[in-house]
Amino acid sequence: QMGFTTVVEPAMAPHHALQTHLEFNDVPIIDKGALTVLGNDDFLLGMLRDGETDGAINDYVAQTVENTRSLGLKCINPGGVEAFKENMRAFGLDDVVPFYGLTSCQIFQSLQKSTQALGIAHPLHLHMNNLGLAGNIDTALATIDAAQGLPLHLAHVQFYAYGKEGKNGFSSAGALFAEKINANPNVSVDVGQVMFSDTVTISSDVLKQFNSLPGASERRTVHDLSGALRAADERRSSRAASCAPSGRGAGAHHAAVDFARIHALRNRADEPLRRRQALWLCRSRPAQSRRRRRHRRL
Repeated sequence: QMGFTTVVEPAMAPHHALQTHLEFNDVPIIDKGALTVLGNDDFLLGMLRDGETDGAINDYVAQTVENTRSLGLKCINPGGVEAFKENMRAFGLDDVVPFYGLTSCQIFQSLQKSTQALGIAHPLHLHMNNLGLAGNIDTALATIDAAQGLPLHLAHVQFYAYGKEGKNGFSSAGALFAEKINANPNVSVDVGQVMFSDTVTISSDVLKQFNSLPGASERRTVHDLSGALRAADERRSSRAASCAPSGRGAGAHHAAVDFARIHALRNRADEPLRRRQALWLCRSRPAQSRRRRRHRRL
């Protein structure tokens, strides 16, 4: 009867952390938190490629988690986004990211070690490779072995418990997966949510999103809007700068007032985007109505 008392944003991009926390501020009563996404960013992959020390990587992870005010790290198909940019449409645990010369396994192991070295309470939150594909149980079992006994959390594991048995080459491997997890106390899991009706998927796993598009009932996709969002963030930051307190002795009262002003500026900056969205909806409704009439005739 109580419902949810705590919610966690599982994939907060570092450059959108301000927006995330502003939206958290609009949600009353319940406890809120977020996990910062790393594992496909050029800076980290460049450090690993160039052989930077563990201390340097730990410093980067610590600064990112601290500045984004998050609970810990989320790693989504490590290296898969960069591989997708190089026209790869499948990416396994031991596949190499073009240009960087790193495997997915090396990336997540590095972040896993940093999480432990820094004493972050939540272990690395890993979205594994090959989500939703037949036979991905092999990837899941190999990932658990690659953890080498260090704490690791596996996200939405129901989508990784698939075998290749049966006439359609697609079967459940849930029993095998459960046995493996029970034998490795360092690994925690969450099952993930299943929606039994029409839904919209939002994911940083661009490989999975792209490969799932042909099976969608309406083949629509929302492309990356990070450039437009970054521009909006820069506009908000420039406007917020004029609200910042000056001089010494700026206390909690000034900070609270500035936060409220930044929140108001965000709404104002996003107004053109909301107008465009409303215009798109108005234009799309007649087309949707025509499709419905055509289906009824058929």
